[in-house]
Amino acid sequence: MEPIKFWEFMSLLLEGVGYERPSIKIPAVVMMPVAHLVELAYKLLGRYGMKVP
Repeated sequence: MEPIKFWEFMSLLLEGVGYERPSIKIPAVVMMPVAHLVELAYKLLGRYGMKVP
């Protein structure tokens, strides 16, 4: 029950189900605008039946 870093934990989970840890690292400054655009698209199109992203 010792603390563990998030990605160490995720690596253990992924290995446990037979997947490799992703090797691509995308900076948060790139992903945050993408996430905001997806959220905006959902807010605009959600009422027309768009599934939750």
